[in-house]
Amino acid sequence: MPEIRQDYLTKEWVCISALRDERPNSFKKAHLLDENICPFCPENKHMVLPDILKQNQVRVVPNRYPILDCNSPKGYGFHEVVIDTPSHTKQLHQLSCAEICDVFLAIKERVKTFYRDKEIKYVQVFRNHGAPAGASISHSHWQLVALPFLPEKKRIMAQNFESFYRQHGQCYICETLKGLKDLEILRHGRAVAYAPYAALYKDGVNISLSEHVSDFTEMEDSILEELSFALKAGLTGLSAVYPELNYNLIFHSYPQKSWHFYFQIVPRVGSSAGYELATGCTINSVDPLDTAMAVRQGISLKKHMLRNEED
Repeated sequence: MPEIRQDYLTKEWVCISALRDERPNSFKKAHLLDENICPFCPENKHMVLPDILKQNQVRVVPNRYPILDCNSPKGYGFHEVVIDTPSHTKQLHQLSCAEICDVFLAIKERVKTFYRDKEIKYVQVFRNHGAPAGASISHSHWQLVALPFLPEKKRIMAQNFESFYRQHGQCYICETLKGLKDLEILRHGRAVAYAPYAALYKDGVNISLSEHVSDFTEMEDSILEELSFALKAGLTGLSAVYPELNYNLIFHSYPQKSWHFYFQIVPRVGSSAGYELATGCTINSVDPLDTAMAVRQGISLKKHMLRNEED
């Protein structure tokens, strides 16, 4: 069974889950009996656990190989998969804004449900696209992990959001979005895509809101629609920069007044080496100003993919 442990010196948490090594892997075809079988395609529903939620074409199912398990006394939590399209070949940026919004609505519903459990302290929403980003199944999907503790990184972020608010009387991201200038990639309604000034990762893109919202579960449908367009546009622009785009998409959401919701798109180009592993300090070889310019140009090149969404 999964078990949660903590490193004594660094205070970092680790989830020990041997089940994760048993996952089918569509990027390593020898792991599958038939390379054409995908457990997330609708005709293979028998290969996954029963649906928890269905939002139009979006399905949410329990993960068969969970990081945490609600039946484990030492590794309590939840791990679910959000299958965002029945199509095996469509990727997230190829979905319509309405389809992406359906994904957001399903995620919102499940996260709200997790937080009703008094044992759950934090819910992480993320997406791995491509083998270099950690995906084991090529079919488009997201993952939700509900944790019985607040990870150290999130605790530090919450502390810094609160500290900035107390010192300046406003939110850190609200102030950041006012002074983006050349780092801004696009604005659509209240949604803003931008290259962060201190980008930790090469060609990383953040998406947030000009309106202060802390918690993803608090968002109105109209905000989710605007975020859907910004996400589609951001990924479309990055796919012009990297035709074989592998990436992680990470939600940063927490029910604290001074926190401001945003998510990161992290292209998986390059890898961490000894310096990063030893110090926890990353090296970014691309100026964020160049990232913003390249993604803006990529969106312009693929404007046809977004034109109908703007009508």
